Amino acid sequence: RGEVSIEEVDREVRAQLSAFTAMTGGAPVHLDGHQHVHVLPGLAPVIARAAADAGVRMVRIPEEDPACFAHAPEAQRAFLSLVASQARTARRAYEREGMTSPEHFLGLGLMGANCSAERLSTRLHTALS
Repeated sequence: RGEVSIEEVDREVRAQLSAFTAMTGGAPVHLDGHQHVHVLPGLAPVIARAAADAGVRMVRIPEEDPACFAHAPEAQRAFLSLVASQARTARRAYEREGMTSPEHFLGLGLMGANCSAERLSTRLHTALS
């Protein structure tokens, strides 16, 4: 049913952060999850605590205004809006652990065929103004 062990997630995140430190000689300073797994409900607080314990102080949060998905097909819009909503909730879990995140995120609405120079330019202009 897609269920995961929270304890196993915690062990794995801690192992990866420890491996990073061992390989680089320094603690990681920021966190970003593959496919935004770090914002999934139930996982975000566990990952946030493990990251904070490892000294991580910044996290990439894929929170984007759903209006940015207007050009996407309906099913994709619904999925992207869900990710953005989960990111909004996850941001609080990371903040509780003392982490900061960028104020703006660009990308969910610019993936694959949805990316164009015009859309990227518009999103950058909006984010920077």
